[in-house]
Amino acid sequence: MATEKVDRDGGPSTDGAQGLSSTKVAGMWLKEYPGHDFERANALLRLLRYDETLSDAVIVVGDSRFPVHANIVAPMYPFFSKALCGDFAEAKDKILELKGASPAAVSVVIDYAYAINVWQALKRDIHLALDVWTLAHRFEITRLQHICSRSMRENYLFNCISVLLPC
Repeated sequence: MATEKVDRDGGPSTDGAQGLSSTKVAGMWLKEYPGHDFERANALLRLLRYDETLSDAVIVVGDSRFPVHANIVAPMYPFFSKALCGDFAEAKDKILELKGASPAAVSVVIDYAYAINVWQALKRDIHLALDVWTLAHRFEITRLQHICSRSMRENYLFNCISVLLPC
């Protein structure tokens, strides 16, 4: 009987998994352990979002600086992957300056990469939703564009009704 090597969290060990992408390793892990606690994984991602200790890149928007983890934002967004992992100065410096974006919108885009629910922020502010939609389009984040579109549709309907029927 073969003994399977497991890591300290109970998942299969990735020792000797050279040549496999992280996506393939994660996919294999999910097949073997379908009952794993995804809430725990999401909670860890959310904790990393605001813990600068292990961050290795910075996104700069005007005077605002957002420390990020390149290994989290790069796989999520093709734009960040090309900038932080390509043959660009940003890849060496790990500083990505974004022009033509609002700090609030960039913060939401980063939150989304870290599995933070952005729906409430978008629902509260139709202008923020539009700014985030614009960035999502620019960075090719289709799913986030859909979330922004839905938020704007619902917010627009509410705003139209509130004009017609003032409280």
